[in-house]
Amino acid sequence: FCSRSLAFCIGIRNFSSLSLPFSPHHSLRLSADGACLAVALDHNSNRAKKLGPGYHLTRPTEPYRSLGEAGQSERRPSWMRSPPPARAPPPALLRLLLWWSSALLLLLSSVPPSSCLSPECRAIRNKNEGNDPHPLEPKPRDWKTFKGWTCDELVPDLCELPPPERGSFVIKGFTIQYWRYKPPPEVAEDVERRRREHGEDAAEYGPSDGVPDYHPMVVIHGGPSQSHDYMLSLKQQACRGREVIFYDQAGCGRSSWPNMAEDDSIEKYYPWLLDIAYYTAELKMLVDALGLDRYHLWAHSWGAVVAQLYALDQNPGDRLVSMVWSGPLSDYEVYNDAQWCPETGTLRVLPPYLQKRIRALEDADEHEAEEYQALDGMFSVMFTSLTVGTHIIPDCVRRTYDDTNWILYDKIWGPSEVRIIPDTVLHGFSTTHRMKDIDYPVLLTNAEYDLMTIKVLQPMIDNLPYNEHVFFRSSAHATVVDAPGPLNEATADFLERVEKYGKKGVKRRRSIKM
Repeated sequence: FCSRSLAFCIGIRNFSSLSLPFSPHHSLRLSADGACLAVALDHNSNRAKKLGPGYHLTRPTEPYRSLGEAGQSERRPSWMRSPPPARAPPPALLRLLLWWSSALLLLLSSVPPSSCLSPECRAIRNKNEGNDPHPLEPKPRDWKTFKGWTCDELVPDLCELPPPERGSFVIKGFTIQYWRYKPPPEVAEDVERRRREHGEDAAEYGPSDGVPDYHPMVVIHGGPSQSHDYMLSLKQQACRGREVIFYDQAGCGRSSWPNMAEDDSIEKYYPWLLDIAYYTAELKMLVDALGLDRYHLWAHSWGAVVAQLYALDQNPGDRLVSMVWSGPLSDYEVYNDAQWCPETGTLRVLPPYLQKRIRALEDADEHEAEEYQALDGMFSVMFTSLTVGTHIIPDCVRRTYDDTNWILYDKIWGPSEVRIIPDTVLHGFSTTHRMKDIDYPVLLTNAEYDLMTIKVLQPMIDNLPYNEHVFFRSSAHATVVDAPGPLNEATADFLERVEKYGKKGVKRRRSIKM
């Protein structure tokens, strides 16, 4: 209550406008366009006064006059009449106003809503209309059903590529599928034109920096036992003039899977799937089946393990030009220790209590506990890909998850993301002492939220004869998903320098951030 006006608010469901006479010379016009009704009366004036959006106090309309009294059948508009002198409100004004307010509450409570904006209102309306048997119960959200993102949309400057050529070969009774992405015709023609021009210039003016040879790039997926799909952003290299070849390793993706009828089926019938040497032989057979004279290897995570042993044990010779290892490791003990490093360990970004619980569960080997499963699911997604961590999973990543052989994954890597435990294939793995024998240019990459921290990469940086290192900000382990643009730029720059200048083109032990 105020000295000059009387106002109050009542909750309503729907209301447009109403005029109420309460004295011979006053009326109350009420209107509302929201969920509140305002009623106001000016004590000193009967002229219209606006108190807010749509709220006016006006004089009441006069009744129609007879022809004899007014000489016309129409009333005069209010602006033609002289206002009566101001007078004090009648003593019963307050009681009359409260009486009308009570009547309004009863009237408005029965008016059906024309629109519902709040969740509660919609739920009640749906229940009354029979649209939802349990409208007020929250529905669980299926976070991974949004299918609006494609991996192609994440890759800048991706050209229109022709469909890949698909092929296969057989090893140990398993069919291995591969895909070849070749440059578009106009890109291939441009590369040939530049080569011809360079040849003519070299004959006339002498040799120059030259044109890159654009040797094919063979991509080795990670996992272990995940399909190649999540790495499809690398097909952008085909837009630059280079053929890109993907394949699915045995036991996952669209290649042949082992029969999993028994828990020990792999150990009993397919023991070679638990031997890293098989995967290097598989890669060699792929290169031979494709008839590649010269090529690069691009390997991610587990794929970098395969690439290391391939270069060391399969004697690729001069056919192998260079390698890119994204998120690699060369020693399982270094990996285990690096996760808890207070300066560089990835787990340091977690709250202290989460770190404490993870360490306690790891020390107790409680990998099957419900608490550990929940924590593992959280940080495995968080440190795998920041894009996937949004729960809006691009199509190529979704296909990889669908085509992953998780049984084989656990036997090679293990159930823990922060520790390589005993009784797994990678427990005991170490090639650090052999790094000096890898006489090929190698580009090493890792990322800000990558479990393969700088401490994991340092033995490779220190021991590889020819290497460069690139660190990607705002990315997790799967840089091919989180930062495909910068990753493709770094890849193209490295491969082209190696093709033009050989090992001299490698800026040894250079480390840059992108």
